[in-house]
Amino acid sequence: MNIAAPIIPGTPAFDALVDAIFQKALVAKPKAEVLTPSDLQEEYSIPTSTQAKGRMTGEFIPFFKVGTAIRYRRCDCEKWIADRIQRSTSESA
Repeated sequence: MNIAAPIIPGTPAFDALVDAIFQKALVAKPKAEVLTPSDLQEEYSIPTSTQAKGRMTGEFIPFFKVGTAIRYRRCDCEKWIADRIQRSTSESA
């Protein structure tokens, strides 16, 4: 019979268990439904300067303003990305 050793605070096994619990909690965190330009840059790697140019030309993700702050709905971001899926480089977006 194999009996697991107790996990004692301050030991590497305890620290690893705590890290695993916190990592799982972070992964389980629901994603925000509204994104800022910084959020969009962080999650989708779209620079804020590219976002600004796209908003000016109207060729980017639909957005709305709260006061002067730009916001994007996550569903609009995902739809915009899905609409640009290509199978080869010869296709136009």
